[in-house]
Amino acid sequence: MAYDATARRRVTLPVEAESRMRMTAWVAFFLVSNVLGVAAFRAAMTLPFDEAFLPGVLTVPLVGLTAFGVTRVLEAWQRRDDE
Repeated sequence: MAYDATARRRVTLPVEAESRMRMTAWVAFFLVSNVLGVAAFRAAMTLPFDEAFLPGVLTVPLVGLTAFGVTRVLEAWQRRDDE
C-alpha cells in the first residue's frame, strides 16, 4: 500500500499528557473566573449604588463559574491520581 500524503492521521496523546493538559485548562479557567469575580465584587462594593448594579449582577454568575471551576479541578486531580 502506498503512502498517501493527504491522508490525515489522528494524533493521540498519552494519558498522562492529556490529564495534565485537562488539569491546566481547568486551573486557568478557575483563575480567570476567580479574578473576574473578585473584580466585579469589588466594583459592586465600592461604586455608588446606581453604578454598582451591573457588577453586582455579574458577581453571581462569576461566583458560580468559580465554584464550577473548583469542582472540575478537583475532579481532574482525582482522575490524575487514579491513573
